[in-house]
This record gives sequence, structure tokens and C-alpha cells, in this order.
Amino acid sequence: MPKLMAVLRSLFLVFAFLYAVKAMPLALMFSTDARRGDVMVPFTKVQEVSSVAWLAIGWIAVEVVVGWAHVWVAGKLRSRAAARAEPGP
Repeated sequence: MPKLMAVLRSLFLVFAFLYAVKAMPLALMFSTDARRGDVMVPFTKVQEVSSVAWLAIGWIAVEVVVGWAHVWVAGKLRSRAAARAEPGP
């Protein structure tokens, strides 16, 4: 079950990252018109939304790393337990 959750978190992270990159108006963020305020969406709102989105993606990335570390440690413990259970020569 932990491996399944780690895989699902990884897939969600990839989806969220790609969606954020596609949805972020990067051209708007770096344009001079946005800095002057000549656009419909205020530049400060674009910055707030993008910072919240990237903060969420960062949190999901931390969860993915912790999930895969849990899977790795659980596998190591299982292999050690199996090695102890094997009868010696």
C-alpha cells in the first residue's frame, strides 16, 4: 500500500507541475505591460496565484520524497528480516 500511495503522489505531482506550467501566464508575468498595469489581470494577483501554486507543488514534492523514502526503508527492513530468517550453514 505505501508503494501505491507513493506512485499516486508521484503521478499527481507530475500532473500538477505540468498543469501549473501550462496554466501560468509566463508571458504576462515577464511583460512590461503587466508591470505598467495595462492588462486585465493585475500583475500582483498573477504573482500571488503563481506563488501559491508553486508552494502547493513544493509541498506535494516533499510528500513524494517522504513516501518514496518510506517505501525504500520498508524494503530494506523486509530484506533484513528475510536475511535473518534464512537458516545459516
